[in-house]
Amino acid sequence: MLLHQFMSHETRSELVRSVQMRAYRDRVQQNLDSGNGLELLLHLATRRFTTVVVESERSRPSAALTAYVNSCLFQFAYNANLSLVPVRSLGGLFSAARLANSRRARMNEIQAPRRVYNGDLLHHYLAALASEDPAAQYLNYYHIAEHYFDAVFDDRVLHLVRDRLALPSFSLRRDDDLRGLVKLIQREVRELKEEHVSFDERLALQLTLEKYVSFQALIEEVRRYDENLFTYYASNKVSFADAGTVDLLAATGGPALAESLSRRVYKTRNAIVHAKGGERKRYRPYVHEDLLRKELPLARFLAEQVMLGSSRLLD
Repeated sequence: MLLHQFMSHETRSELVRSVQMRAYRDRVQQNLDSGNGLELLLHLATRRFTTVVVESERSRPSAALTAYVNSCLFQFAYNANLSLVPVRSLGGLFSAARLANSRRARMNEIQAPRRVYNGDLLHHYLAALASEDPAAQYLNYYHIAEHYFDAVFDDRVLHLVRDRLALPSFSLRRDDDLRGLVKLIQREVRELKEEHVSFDERLALQLTLEKYVSFQALIEEVRRYDENLFTYYASNKVSFADAGTVDLLAATGGPALAESLSRRVYKTRNAIVHAKGGERKRYRPYVHEDLLRKELPLARFLAEQVMLGSSRLLD
């Protein structure tokens, strides 16, 4: 006790570190002496890794527990920019996760998740956070919305057909009415070859945003992140993609805002993906990196809104 009182804080800290290092070295040597080389390797490789432990008071199927783990991973990523990726092999132990500078919350403020998210979308989201390449980040955020393109477009066609059939002037006995219905479907669906349907992908993106995105929440996220982005998106096109401006504050929301957002996002995505030499507008790594990084907050917030909008409450 007397020794502790007369020691400086620095001296006490150094003594503690010395004792800890001696104990650690002893444990390493014991593992080597006992032939537990693999155990030692795993210990060294995973010392700085984080684990998620899920416990349940009643028996649950493994799929339900996996869904809850995914919810925890999204909770950490969304609030703390912490990309925790499940390790499925020894090789995965050496893939470092990246923690970005900005966080929505401190780790001790993050609560247990209350919603279940699509596992496939979660993997794209975590991959975007873990990547250092802005093009890879942008495409992974885009893939989250793209996941729902077929479903929302099918819903649109069904809605149009149902409305046409419900018209009091429509008759199944008139060929002209039936031809008009066929033309309506053909106008929406461009090609049908070997069960593959080609449709307007930009429109599908717009429909996805309309269905899943809370535009008020999107505006609040941009405001919290950087208010200057409102002016930037309203005044600047994405030059390498010829993607138009988006005035988040002036827009009334709904279809009008979804349309302008979808045009900017879709053209930016195309400029990244279509890299043929003859393309007039295309993304060039290193040349356009800074411009693309400006688009990442918007892409991320839209992806998060789609994930939130398509999630469900935990049972």
